[in-house]
Amino acid sequence: MRLAAARGYNILFAPFAASMVFGTLADAVAKFKELARAAGHPNVKAACSYFTAIADSEAEVRAAKERLVFYLKGISPAFPHDMSKAPPSLRYFKEIVDRIHAMTPDQVGERSIVTGGRDDVVAQLKRVEAAGIDEVIMYFSFGAYPHGNVLAMMERVAKEVLPDFREALAAAR
Repeated sequence: MRLAAARGYNILFAPFAASMVFGTLADAVAKFKELARAAGHPNVKAACSYFTAIADSEAEVRAAKERLVFYLKGISPAFPHDMSKAPPSLRYFKEIVDRIHAMTPDQVGERSIVTGGRDDVVAQLKRVEAAGIDEVIMYFSFGAYPHGNVLAMMERVAKEVLPDFREALAAAR
């Protein structure tokens, strides 16, 4: 983050990791922008990524969270495990891997996934926007979700959620 800020690069946060390191996503964004301003780069942008699923019931919310836990546990072997061999900049991954291995769907929340009904999804994304995030990358294909469902979810978000962000979308162009 310090290097990106010093050079005036934009940044991409993983909200889960940003919250672990800085307390909240908003705190991470604020620290990055503070460092960038101090380095003479007041116009840097911050983005983040979220697993995303509009859900019409609590059962669908639960299913999305179960898929996410399945996905995270499946990819965790790719993360550093032996911290004696990991560079200092990646040592925080040990805590991430430990949390993933112990994670249950009930523990999955707004730091990892945007889910719920349409209004819940919009409200959460508005909170992300208020945290200083300029762009959200949405992951729809996780946890063995069938391709047709992924496409349908993408279309649904485009039709039901994105219209609430027309001003932000227009400003980004």
